[in-house]
Amino acid sequence: MSSRLVRSSTPRIVLAGMLRSCCARPILSLALAASMGLAAPLTCFAGVTILVVDKSATPKIWRLHDANNDGSITNDATEVNIWFDGSNLAGTPNFGNFAAFNVRQSDNTIIAGDVTNHRYCWLKDLDNNGDAQGALESRVILTAANLSGASLSAPTGNGFFPNGDYMICNSGSGTNVNPDAVYRLHDANGNGNYDDAGDVTPWVVNWPGFGVGNSPYVPFEVSTDPNGVSYMKSSGANNGIYKFSDTNGNGRADDTGELVPWCTSANLSGVTLGAGFALELDVTRPRSFYFNQTVTIAGASTKQILRATDLDFNGDANGLNEVVVVYSIVDSGFLTQDIVSLPGGDILVSDTAGKRIIRLHDLDGDGLFTSPGERTDFFLAGAGPVLDVRQLVLLRDIPVCRADFNNSGTLSVQDIFDFLSAWFAVDPRADFNGANGVSVQDIFDFLAAWFAGC
Repeated sequence: MSSRLVRSSTPRIVLAGMLRSCCARPILSLALAASMGLAAPLTCFAGVTILVVDKSATPKIWRLHDANNDGSITNDATEVNIWFDGSNLAGTPNFGNFAAFNVRQSDNTIIAGDVTNHRYCWLKDLDNNGDAQGALESRVILTAANLSGASLSAPTGNGFFPNGDYMICNSGSGTNVNPDAVYRLHDANGNGNYDDAGDVTPWVVNWPGFGVGNSPYVPFEVSTDPNGVSYMKSSGANNGIYKFSDTNGNGRADDTGELVPWCTSANLSGVTLGAGFALELDVTRPRSFYFNQTVTIAGASTKQILRATDLDFNGDANGLNEVVVVYSIVDSGFLTQDIVSLPGGDILVSDTAGKRIIRLHDLDGDGLFTSPGERTDFFLAGAGPVLDVRQLVLLRDIPVCRADFNNSGTLSVQDIFDFLSAWFAVDPRADFNGANGVSVQDIFDFLAAWFAGC
């Protein structure tokens, strides 16, 4: 494991080498590169690993790993493998229609929704062998039969609270007669699923504009910051990004003033917002998100990637120059589905129509991806074995040593304290062995790993 790379006494030439070699941890900012007089932006591809959903006849999750660090993926066994499918040894049913696909990057936990079967699953590569096909590496955690009465008619998004709880979204779009809703999941008894009464509670339900069918607000992807403030991509009549949190401490975030516009068509940048589902935190810019949309410009269906940033620190991105179209294309053979932000400033975009993942790289440093040469193919599917590309997530470069519970880069007694704190809080992260919830056995297994060392 690496020690901290940046110290005031470190020679500039060493820092430059670290930046150019794209060390995955820690992530060095573009601002640092600029202050050193280095060319920017810099692209980090060393160790880049993503998961991509394949919704073809036999749904799968594929792991794509840029093994030779050349900035693209070859469609063969050297860089592509099945990460999860119906042949898993846990007996977890395969997905019918993936949705609400997200990762907690602190430990690479995946939560995924299934629109066809109205359920959510937990998936994790516990043995670090490059897949989640093992006997304890996947399970169904929430079904439509849950005793809390939460609707799973159309899962559309999920996120992670700082304390380990999960957030899920249900969409009432189209002919769906069930309501729009955002729920909070807390495994009160630590049994590893959320079907028990009280495990799912309303987080945003009683909100003007939430309803059935194509209501004004339709919740899709969500993201929660370390302070518990969440951001939701709405793709209803009120397209945009909305911020919400439980400011009065009553256990929900739909009281007056708790859900507010963050980036909407009222923005002073003059950017019209349209329908789109993706919401991706920009890992290189504070207070910034990428999102996608389809709008009609001069009679043509135009696909766009936008970036919204709270430049003036006023709590929203509706100010002047705070919303910018970073990529735009008129092409009937191109349809954006999801976005991944990479360390170094590049982004990956899944194109479901073209069955590919494109890479956008800011060659000229203008903050956009519109100049010649700034779009390249990162991965081409369709010919096999990967037949389709939909949702994407970036896997964090995590060391094999899982006993480093707090990801500090060193093994210490603090890891034990942090693990026990999570265990007593029935935090899902304390389910160390993946065996259906938080139990005493997790303590034994964690301590065995800790004493074995890294």
